[in-house]
Amino acid sequence: MKATKFDRLVEHRFNICKAVLMSKDKEYSSEADRLHNFVRAGAARGRDPVTALDGMMLKHLVSVWDMIDTMEYDSTYIPDKAYIAEKIGDCINYLLLLEGLVEDRRARLEPIPIEEEF
Repeated sequence: MKATKFDRLVEHRFNICKAVLMSKDKEYSSEADRLHNFVRAGAARGRDPVTALDGMMLKHLVSVWDMIDTMEYDSTYIPDKAYIAEKIGDCINYLLLLEGLVEDRRARLEPIPIEEEF
């Protein structure tokens, strides 16, 4: 794949990921906390929010692993474009949400605020 095509693919994927994250905001967060769903799920099980995210993300990773296994053992298999877009997008979004949880923890635990990077 040429670099220009790959760059377009990356830009397209990130635009879709951002749109999905923004659209899911109303469904899975509260006005006070964008990461509410993970905080609440973790609390319900006596676990940390990152552990709750890990469990939710795992089902998406298993789908990707299954797809990779199929590609490994069937050299003619090509995943459907919509399927691959959904699975890759889900994994990217969960990693972005994980980064949000990590930065939220950093903000709570670091005694001296560090310069904002974002």
